[in-house]
Parts: sequence; C-alpha cells; structure tokens
Amino acid sequence: MIPSGTLVRYNGIEMSLIQKILIILPALLIASPMLAVADESHNRSIADVVSEITTSQNVTTQGDISCDAVTDNQFDELGDGVMQAMIGDDE
Repeated sequence: MIPSGTLVRYNGIEMSLIQKILIILPALLIASPMLAVADESHNRSIADVVSEITTSQNVTTQGDISCDAVTDNQFDELGDGVMQAMIGDDE
C-alpha cells in the first residue's frame, strides 16, 4: 500500500512526485535551448540588420530599401535592435 502523502492529485489523476518530474523535466530540457536561441537574435545592432536588408534587396543605400520587400523577421530584428539601442543591454 502506498502512503497517501506520496501521491498528488492533478486533474483528477493521482500522480507521484516522481511521475510529475518525469513529465515536466523533458519539456523543460526541450524548451531551454529554444529560449536561448530566441534570445540570441536580440544582440544584433541596427547597422547589422540594415546591412542584411540592403544585401537581401541588392541595394547600396538605406534610401533604396523597399519597405514592402522587408520580411517580417527582418522587421522584428530591426525593432529589437532599436529597442536595444534605446534601453541598452539587459544584462
């Protein structure tokens, strides 16, 4: 017989602490690298992103950039670069 203190009730299902850990731990191990990779994109400067945009559009000056041709990802990276320049490094 299992002592009643070792089981935890979750959504009507009795689970031991070890079972909960075995369910949660793999999810955390999968999510952690994804969060680290996502955070790396915030370290790009405005100049780096603008350079990428000008290269992808085969133009030489910022004035020649077509906003319609800028991808959503490039807009996100540019916005992150601007925020980084405005508020500084968060570390």
